[in-house]
Amino acid sequence: MNQIATTPPTSTDAAQFGLASFLDLLPQRTPLLGQCATSYERFKLAHLRDLHPTTALQTTVAENLIANEWELQQLRRMLDRETAHRLASSIKKPAYLALEQAHEDKLDAEFHEWVSAGNDRDEWEGEPFDESDATADALELARQALSTDPDELAKLEAKLAAMGVDVVYLMAQVHIHVTVTAQNLGIQIRNLEKRRREIKAEFDALQKASPVRAAMEAIEDAEIVE
Repeated sequence: MNQIATTPPTSTDAAQFGLASFLDLLPQRTPLLGQCATSYERFKLAHLRDLHPTTALQTTVAENLIANEWELQQLRRMLDRETAHRLASSIKKPAYLALEQAHEDKLDAEFHEWVSAGNDRDEWEGEPFDESDATADALELARQALSTDPDELAKLEAKLAAMGVDVVYLMAQVHIHVTVTAQNLGIQIRNLEKRRREIKAEFDALQKASPVRAAMEAIEDAEIVE
């Protein structure tokens, strides 16, 4: 009958390799403008706590999984900003036309009021439409469309709706006429989602086959000799 130690095994100790953590084996990620670089370390550590790798190989695969997830989030941010810029650009023309129509409606109302008051219609002089101001106002509405504040966007959508600009229709047109950039981002996102599943399966298999787990199962299955 074999005697098996009853002390539960522990994770591979990084200290025996002169390391404070197996994370020390991994290269530092190069910060990139536009990727919220200061958030990556917190993102990584939070996910490592969830994954809880216990060996050097598990740590490497876990970091690969986390990097894949981080890249996926960045691609989604890029796609969102690409969409936002295209939507903002599409707002300018209908907003300008809406402002022009509002001016014409205002002139019509003022003209009818003038005539109703008994004035000579030939003496009516309406205020001319200021194309420069309308262009500036339309550009300002497009600029506001690039906000990332949900409340500001809600206010803008309500304002555009009051002007007669159908934002949902404009968004549909943005998605129908997909740019090469948006198309490529979509493909990359789908590829990373597939890769995420593959890496997670690899990580789960490593954890299942880890020496710690195997030893614990052996203890449970074996007869302990006191």
